[in-house]
Amino acid sequence: MKKIFTLFVATAMLLSAQAVTVNRAQIKHVGFAPAARADVQNLAANQNGTNFDITVHSVAAASADVTIAPKAADTYWYFTAAPAEYYDQVTPASYTAYLKDYIDENYGAYIQYGMATYDMFLLQDSYRDTLSGLEPNTEYVVMAWGIDPTTFTATTEFDTAHIHTLEGQMSDNVITMAYANGTLAISATNNDPYFFIMESLEDYQYYEDDFSQASLKDEANAWVNSIGEKLPYFIYEGNQNIDVLEFYTTYMAEEMPNGDYVALACGHNGEYINTAVTYAQFTYAATAVENVNADVKAVKSIKDGQIVIEHNGVKYNVLGTEMK
Repeated sequence: MKKIFTLFVATAMLLSAQAVTVNRAQIKHVGFAPAARADVQNLAANQNGTNFDITVHSVAAASADVTIAPKAADTYWYFTAAPAEYYDQVTPASYTAYLKDYIDENYGAYIQYGMATYDMFLLQDSYRDTLSGLEPNTEYVVMAWGIDPTTFTATTEFDTAHIHTLEGQMSDNVITMAYANGTLAISATNNDPYFFIMESLEDYQYYEDDFSQASLKDEANAWVNSIGEKLPYFIYEGNQNIDVLEFYTTYMAEEMPNGDYVALACGHNGEYINTAVTYAQFTYAATAVENVNADVKAVKSIKDGQIVIEHNGVKYNVLGTEMK
């Protein structure tokens, strides 16, 4: 089953500063203007709806600007955008309920103690935003609708406008990966930038049904959208050797459990994926040396020309094998 789209959240959201560690399921916050590009169409498409006027302009391969104006001055409202193929999967009621659950989960304590109210998470005046992270040559639907700030329930139907992004420029970089002894070796045929991420196989299978190119790209895009402004931390060039334990404990979680994992890599020019998505499945098992260093600090010494690691009164060689 496809996950509910979470591409865009209007800037009324009170998102707090976060560390580099990323969360696959977080909603992406957008609102920055794109850099100037030669492939931008500065046309304007106007949609006069029942409750909102929506103007789409500056359409590029991976972004578009939208301006949304409510027709009634006292309207509290929200907007989002999704690929046209997913448009019929949501309603104002279902998406409003989804947003309320998100707010309650992340900001419920602020609301409970009077430090925030639901209206702070909604828009009221005209609003202009840049939708980024779009797929090239894809049709999207922008949806705007009213929300009651007290009950946080939908008060209008969707007013919509359609966007069709431009063709993107693809890279001929061919990326391959191979895993051995805690290291992922990434090979690239040129120095074009590419995106890299890894997650547990269980997490991947929670969102995706298979390893088809469509599913791999869907997962990679979901990660890119979740990472947002932290994306540069996950962009590489050329051949790389990734220590999976170091990467996972730096960016994904404090600990890396033993188990099965999936790594994804694909060309990314800072705006969109521009190669096929490559994946590698591997099983991670901490070595004995990593295990003995996990809680109490081990003492290293050299005896008879051999490195000896002593931990809790037990001696190990450099491979983690107990010495008799």
